[in-house]
Amino acid sequence: GTSYHDEFQQRLKSVLKDIKCSNDSFILFIDEIHLIFGDKINQNTNDAADLLKAMLGRDELQCIGATTLDIYKEYIEKDPTFETYFQQIFVEEVSINDCISILHSLKDRYELKFGVQILDSALILAAQLSHHYIINQFLPDKAIDLIDEACVTACAQIDSKPEIIDQLERRKLELDVEETALSQKKDKASEQRLKEVQKELIDFKTKLQSLELRHKAEKERVDQLRKLKQELRNLQIKTVQDQFGRWTGISVSKLSQTESDRLLILHEQTNQIIVEQDDTIDIIVNNLTNRVELSSPNRLFASLLFLGITNFGKTQLEKALRLKSLNFLKPMIHINMSEYTESRSVDRLIDTLSNYLDYGQLMEDVRQQPYGLIFFDDFEKAHPQIRNSFLEVLQHGCLMNEKDEMVDFKNTLIILASNIGAQYV
Repeated sequence: GTSYHDEFQQRLKSVLKDIKCSNDSFILFIDEIHLIFGDKINQNTNDAADLLKAMLGRDELQCIGATTLDIYKEYIEKDPTFETYFQQIFVEEVSINDCISILHSLKDRYELKFGVQILDSALILAAQLSHHYIINQFLPDKAIDLIDEACVTACAQIDSKPEIIDQLERRKLELDVEETALSQKKDKASEQRLKEVQKELIDFKTKLQSLELRHKAEKERVDQLRKLKQELRNLQIKTVQDQFGRWTGISVSKLSQTESDRLLILHEQTNQIIVEQDDTIDIIVNNLTNRVELSSPNRLFASLLFLGITNFGKTQLEKALRLKSLNFLKPMIHINMSEYTESRSVDRLIDTLSNYLDYGQLMEDVRQQPYGLIFFDDFEKAHPQIRNSFLEVLQHGCLMNEKDEMVDFKNTLIILASNIGAQYV
């Protein structure tokens, strides 16, 4: 790989000249093929591009280039001569099963690189988590990145000092400094505090000594196993889960608990806060249970419409659901739709290109934290253009922002609260 365009040009020219001087047949693969044009697409100074076109025109080599569709239109299509030498082949994103196969093919390479043993279950989990929750990247690239960083974490965990020892050493250092300062004072309060610090220091030294001896013994054992048996450290499921959590902010421990398990206790816990609403809570539980059992991967987790007059308990019911049984849906986004009555106010929700403060905040919040609950209060007061925009979210579970990025709402629970028709409820 190269970092600069000029270096890329020189290396490509060198490769092409070597191919030209050889009597063998070659198939040249160029990733990011648009880089041969750089920023000079409209000038005649792209020696590497000209040399490649000349060799392709004389059938002196076969070439495969890779780039994205948008960049293809921006660069390749602007050079019709160059474009004629290539047949377009559209490569779709791989499936989860194909991604797992690709990860298996890379497994040995990563084990040698990091000195870890990668469990098959970790590969499967990486493919599944990245597919469902990392939206703006594609398989297998995002799964490979997750495995790569998880391997780094696995290495660091065993080579570095345990966190508890590090914390105790920091606290001991603070107490040492305090002891030195107190020893220079003669008042009774300082003398009393000095005794407390010295006692605390003795306790910390005892704990540290015990932990350090244990860590040293375990480290020696690992080093011995490495040396005698070339023992490999395991990249286990928990490491992948932790790394995924750092990436996305989603707690995999909460994901691992099935929605069905959480909904089993929903009715009982919600009734602890909301009284005399058994029928309403039953309907909600049944709706969520059906969504879990029959859910489509291309639809929202669930969408609910709360109707009732003001002070009827709609907001309180939403809080009870979230705090007691749906607390895995975080963060909670509360939007008062009475503030969005004008057509231009739609930009405040989805316009991520605007320089105004808080514009596009909803889209950005969901993009950064796709596992949450969104509560739209007084939804009927929103401008019709805004309501129409969110029909796409309710139907397809996604919405395009102003940057042409697809923002995924499939793992959100959307609750709409309204007073409309309250006289009939």
